[in-house]
Amino acid sequence: MTTDLADVIGVNARRLRLETGVTLEQLARALRDRGMPWSTGRVGDMEAGRVNPTMPTILGLADALGEVTGGTVRLVDLVATDDFVELTGGLAVSSAALARALEGGPVRFEGDDRAPWAGVETAQQHEVHETLTDRARANGWPGVAEAKADLRVTTDAELNAVFDAADGAALADKRAAKAFDVEMVELMAAALRLWGHSLADERERLAALEPDANNQRRGQISRDLRAQLSAALESK
Repeated sequence: MTTDLADVIGVNARRLRLETGVTLEQLARALRDRGMPWSTGRVGDMEAGRVNPTMPTILGLADALGEVTGGTVRLVDLVATDDFVELTGGLAVSSAALARALEGGPVRFEGDDRAPWAGVETAQQHEVHETLTDRARANGWPGVAEAKADLRVTTDAELNAVFDAADGAALADKRAAKAFDVEMVELMAAALRLWGHSLADERERLAALEPDANNQRRGQISRDLRAQLSAALESK
């Protein structure tokens, strides 16, 4: 059986948190201290496998978990599973092979490292893919492949993350999409490529680093972020 990387990380993060009695708010606070503007809801989404596992996110999560649990959390602790871990639509590898790569070994997945049914959907994957197809069609694409190509994402998890971010768009994101005359999903795809989260979340993260900033400075932060986002959209 294969399991998406985001699901594996979420399950392990939740296990580590609950084993030590850490609350969602304690972990969210530790993540915010690391510049990740996460609420308890965002932590819950991560534990449910609904957050795109970028490298900065995984590293920040491991560091925060280590602090709040009073221990040391390694990246390999977050990818432990008995299943094969799906990295892309055509690559699923064993947890042991992924752990070796994270510990500094050569990244070469061969033989038993790879799922023997890689590229063939399980019943569970088929159900997930069907749901994702519905979301793609609801946003104007005939299928998942076309949505991935247009939004420049490679995995189902990344595409789901874009749709989730678009569904939860804040006022700042909506205003930016209107100003750039683009669909919200396109704006969110660009934002996730840039920062790993929405424009609104990145603005809050930067503002938190300058708590004494005046309104003029906050306005400059917003303008700078919009300029970055505009450039990302134009580079398509």
